[in-house]
Formats: sequence, structure tokens, C-alpha cells
Amino acid sequence: MNNMYGEKKSTFIFSVLLGVGVGFGVLFLLVLLTSAVLSAIELGAGIINIFAVIILGVSSFVSGFVSAKKNNSKLLIVGFFAGLVFYLFVAVVSAAITKNSFTSIFLLRLIVCVVSSIAGSILTTVSHRKQKYI
Repeated sequence: MNNMYGEKKSTFIFSVLLGVGVGFGVLFLLVLLTSAVLSAIELGAGIINIFAVIILGVSSFVSGFVSAKKNNSKLLIVGFFAGLVFYLFVAVVSAAITKNSFTSIFLLRLIVCVVSSIAGSILTTVSHRKQKYI
């Protein structure tokens, strides 16, 4: 089924889900790497929380980048939805594991995921416009 712009809705959904899947793969690898490094070093809980937000931002950035690369149109909307879906999955898993209620860190994670995913989608426009001058 086509939307009002003439493109298939399944392409939009597929590109968002592909980006989220790749983002989770990056998240998994970064968490493994960070946990191996942090197990050898004693750091405070505040520093570990900062690392967690940075890792979440990098993974969400990759999610938005891959989603926008796959879709090639309406990059900001694709990046926004990729970040939102990525955050929703992370929030559900985080709430299930920690059994905590809604806190300010949940809002910070939402902002980090959406903004970094949109930044990743914007970066695809930079990579599309590489021109050879010679």
C-alpha cells in the first residue's frame, strides 16, 4: 500500500526496524566491551551511568544512520521514529530488569536516543553529497 507521497509504508517500517536492529547489535557489543573494561577498573555508580548514556547515544546514532541510509527520504522523520522505537525497547527492557518506576534518567535517555538518532539521520545527507572536484 502506498502513502500520499507514493512510497510504500512497508519500506518506512522496514528501514526503521532494520536501523533499530543494527542499533541493538551495536548496543550489545558496546555493553560487552565496556563491561569487560569496567570489571577491571573500580569506578563509582555516577561514572558508570554516564558511560551507559554515552553507549545508548552511540547506539541510537547508528540506528538513525542505518534507518536513514535504507530509506533515503524524509530523513528527519525516519531518524525520529528510529530513536523513539529504539528508546521504547530500551525502556521496556530496563524497566523489566531494574523494576524501577519512571525517573528523570528515563527522560534523559529518551532525549539522548531521539536527538542522537536524528543526528545520525542528518549525517547521511552529508555522506550522500560527497562530490569529486577533480
